[in-house]
Amino acid sequence: MAPRLRDRVDALPEDHVGGPERARALLSLLLPLDAERRPEASVLVALSACALTEPGLQPIWREVDGTVRDVCAQALRALGVRGDIVALDHLHTFMNGLAAQLMNRGEGRSPQWALAVLDQELLRHGG
Repeated sequence: MAPRLRDRVDALPEDHVGGPERARALLSLLLPLDAERRPEASVLVALSACALTEPGLQPIWREVDGTVRDVCAQALRALGVRGDIVALDHLHTFMNGLAAQLMNRGEGRSPQWALAVLDQELLRHGG
């Protein structure tokens, strides 16, 4: 999963090198907004839970979670936020929660609500 996410990040067009558009594009990659990413998000939730009790899964979990955290850090840098660990912890936690809510609310609802929530969060960080 981590390589897939990194590939998606690398494939982002360079037309939005910085700013809120880049931050939104990066963070949107973390959300299960399409049929390809929904199963990945399900695996991530299961991996997170299993890694709590299965030490052999913890390195895999740390790699995926570290990749998610790195994307959050890239998004903050796009917004001009650098070196603020609390902001990074907040955004990382927020994105995990938003992804879980998207999964729990089912496929029948348009994901536009989640993008509106993401946009509101970006405003908190100056985006």
